Formats: sequence, C-alpha cells, structure tokens
Amino acid sequence: MDSTRYFDFSPIYALATPYGKSAIAVFRTSGEGTFDLINKIFSSKLKREDIKCPQIKYGYIRDNKTGEPVDEVVLSVFPKGHGYTKEEAVEISTHGSLAVIKKLSKLLENVGFRQAEGGEFSYRAYKTGTLTLPEAEAVLDIIESTSEKATSYALKTRMGFLDKRIEDVYEDIVNLSSLFELQLDYSEDEFDEDISFPEHEVDKIKRELKNLVNTYKVSNIVKGGINVILVGATNAGKSTLFNTLLKSNRSIVSDEKGTTRDYIKESIEINGVCINLYDTAGINSQARGVEKIGVSRTMELMNLADVIIHVIPLDDLINEKIDSIESFIPYNLANPDVPTITVLSKSDLTEEPYPVNITPLVESGAILYSSITKEGIGRIIDTLIKLFYEKINPSSGEVNDLLIGSTVYNAIKKAYSSIESILPSSPIEAITIAIKDALFSLGEVLGKENPSDEVLGALFGRFCVGK
Repeated sequence: MDSTRYFDFSPIYALATPYGKSAIAVFRTSGEGTFDLINKIFSSKLKREDIKCPQIKYGYIRDNKTGEPVDEVVLSVFPKGHGYTKEEAVEISTHGSLAVIKKLSKLLENVGFRQAEGGEFSYRAYKTGTLTLPEAEAVLDIIESTSEKATSYALKTRMGFLDKRIEDVYEDIVNLSSLFELQLDYSEDEFDEDISFPEHEVDKIKRELKNLVNTYKVSNIVKGGINVILVGATNAGKSTLFNTLLKSNRSIVSDEKGTTRDYIKESIEINGVCINLYDTAGINSQARGVEKIGVSRTMELMNLADVIIHVIPLDDLINEKIDSIESFIPYNLANPDVPTITVLSKSDLTEEPYPVNITPLVESGAILYSSITKEGIGRIIDTLIKLFYEKINPSSGEVNDLLIGSTVYNAIKKAYSSIESILPSSPIEAITIAIKDALFSLGEVLGKENPSDEVLGALFGRFCVGK
C-alpha cells in the first residue's frame, strides 16, 4: 500500500466487482468534488442543490473529449453525509464488458479521479465516523467469510455488538480508576484501613477481557473452520466416507490397498459450519517407499486435528484382525484432548445382533456406517456439528458469537495484560499506570484515542481495492 497516497483525500475510484466479463460491473467513486467530475462524463447533470438524499440516476457515460456514448449506466448517487464513506460519492453500474471496464477506468482517470488503494474506501468511512475499528475488521470478515456461521458472526460485529461489549469494559475500567484515585487522596503507597482493595471489580474486568481474548480464538475457528482428520488402516473406507461427506468423488476409491498415498484436503459447509476434511494415507506398519511417506504425513496431520474420525472396517473387527482401538491407534494417544469419532465402516456386511466383540464399541458411541445404505452418515454429521459448537462455546457458559480481528485483538490483549498486572500488593502508582494503559488500548479501538498510521495502514491495507 502506498501510504503517501492513502492519506490523500482527493477523489478516488475503483472497480468494486471482479475484473472479468459479467452481466454487471460496478465502479465506486468518492471524495470532495466527485459530482463535478462525474458531470464531465455523464449524460445528465448532478446538481448538489437537488440531491439531498441518495438517489438513482439513469443515463449514459460519454467520452469527455469526443462526446461519444460509452455505455448505458445506472448511477447510485450519495450526497455528503450519506453512503459508505459519508463523502460525496457515486457508484456506477455498467455492463460487465471488458472493453467498457477498460474504457471507463481510463475516462475516470482522465477527468481527475485517481485509483484507490486497497481499503481506502473503508479507511475514509472510518475517518468520517461511519466505521469503528471493530466494524471495519468485520467488513473484511464478511467479504472473506466462507460459511454461513462466519458471515452471521461477522455481521453482528459489523452492527456494533462488539463495540458495545468493549465500551462496557471500558466504562468498568473508568469506574475502577475512580476507586484508585480516591485511594490516592488518602495514601500514596498503601490502602487506607477504611478502604479495601476492590478485588471484585478487578476480577470482573479481568474476566470480561479474558472472555474477549477467548472470543478471538473462537473467531479463528469460525472463520477457518475445524480440521477433521480421517484416519484408519488401509482400505478401511476413509476415502469413501470422505467422498460421501463432500458429495463428490474427490478421492480415489479402490479395492486395492494404499491408493491414498498423500493427504487430500477439501473444505465444505455443513449446516452453516465450515469443516476442513482431510483424507489420509492408511496406517500400515508394512508400508514402504512413497506409501511410508504418506503414513508419516498422516501422523504429522494429527497435530492439526480438531476432530479425528477413526474409521475401522467392521469386517476386520468381527474377524478379530483388530484386537482393540487402543492397540490399533496408539498414535492417537499423543492427542488425548482431541475428540475422536469412531466409525465402524462397511456395516452393510453384517446384520444384527452384532457380534459380542463389537457391542462395547457400539454402546460407547461408535457409529455404524455404510457407503451403500448411507447408514450412519447423519449421525456423523450431527456429531461433527455438536463438536464444533462445543469448541466455540466452552462449558463455562460464555457466549462467543462475534468475530474479533487481529487489530482489535492486539488492543484487547494489551488491556488484559495491563489489568492482569494489578494485584493487592501492587503500588498505587503502578496500578494507576496499568489502568491508564488499559484505557488507552481500548480507547484506540473505540475511537477515543487516535491509533497510529501504522496500525491503520496495517488494517485497511488488508482490504481489496474497491472496499
């Protein structure tokens, strides 16, 4: 990002839709004097005195030198104080012809617009008070969201719910500050015998900030999805289950053992939740060469797992080719905190009553699955969704239904570190400094303090051109 141009508030333009042939292309323009520049190429005149609220205008874009029509367009016109940036702005909807896109880009520059930097429209919205920093990051999260859940959480943040939570904590810290200021009136070094350390208030703020820190961790799960690793012996049915969940023949399925030599990853959305599925090479102690490398990569993937689906072929279990889960997947013991879904594949090959040796597995929650009858696929999906929600909503009852971006998280983390340093044994001077630091960190997020240009540039520079 060219920071010199980024903070220059001259009129800007950008293609807001992807570059390529399409039904419609949309150009955004913004900045003081935008109406005057658009009037040089639009068939009708935009008169400020007549435009008191957003309006739609129909007409033609014309070459400002030859007067020749370029395209039939619709303008969304926003007077100052309206629209995304709250600057004078016009959005131009044209036909999505590459020739039109190229020509209009050239015309906009010819009449005085400069091409916007990435995120410059959102930066201007922030500077005019339309967006707070949490809301700005939420805009980016909405654009980049890959699941319904991520979009829903990001939209709540965009609507100001995160700002409200941070504002509440900020006010609590302000109240805490007043308590310590009262203490300073009595003593410089220690608490007066009539004034106790406000432990309850300090602990409450710590919990609130800690919850926000945890919300950031949840945000990454919601945005990136959970990693689900399919493991098991060769020819256990992992690839078949992988394809069934994807509803696509992505992985090779064969009666020949060891057809999956390396892991395959695909991301899917199930019930609004993003799930990253990994089909892996079958665990085989006799593997050699390329197959052995694949097994090694399967082991490495275990470190990324949020959930393990352990696929066990039911016919092998019944024929006692597998003694027990413990002996079959000792590698899973290195990840005791990762939940495992045990899937007994090829269930269509046996009928109830089940053999005695598999009864304990079924009673403990193992899921019978058949790629032929599709038995068990619903339970597998329901279990995955349940584990996802358990991961984002801990047993403490905390509700983490917002998205926090890295810029806001860094500020919250600093505030948490400052408040966490406050102890009954801390000198009053150290406590007041810690409180002041916490207020400044949260104040930057809430617009009560001015963030540095580096912080703003790092945030808005992550946006695409046109946003």
